[in-house]
Amino acid sequence: MRLSRLKSLCLAASFLAAAACTSASSSKVDPACAGTGGALASAGPDRLVSLGETVELAGGAFETSGQPSYLWRLESIPPLSRAALTVATAPGATFVADQAGVYVASLSVRDACGPGALDVVTITVPGAVCVAPPPVADAGPNQALSYRTYLVLDGGASHASVPGSLT
Repeated sequence: MRLSRLKSLCLAASFLAAAACTSASSSKVDPACAGTGGALASAGPDRLVSLGETVELAGGAFETSGQPSYLWRLESIPPLSRAALTVATAPGATFVADQAGVYVASLSVRDACGPGALDVVTITVPGAVCVAPPPVADAGPNQALSYRTYLVLDGGASHASVPGSLT
């Protein structure tokens, strides 16, 4: 669903770029923008990275008129991730893949003809979230209790599903 929205944005950006190449005072097309439709962004190839890895996004712009400007965004990140881009306005940006799952980053470029088409890159961090089964509490055998007597419970038979994790 998120990617189809990005494709729609890409198409809309293409129309906006074509519109930006016309002068506001007339219907003449700026010769520098004629036929270009705006800059094209390249966010790089989709890839697989390791958990905790610093991901380097290396983008580029093609078919530009003048000096392009860049804008990176993290469109989606896994739950509980605190990933944030460094220097989102440069051709390259980085973030730390701090959770297993899928990260989607977009790169949009703008040049003298206005906004261009954007591109997305998908970064996948493999690994299922490992949830250990709960510990087993064992208070000892069943006991009969008389009025005004003490009952001693022994939890020594309790154990963790993952050795060493019971505190």
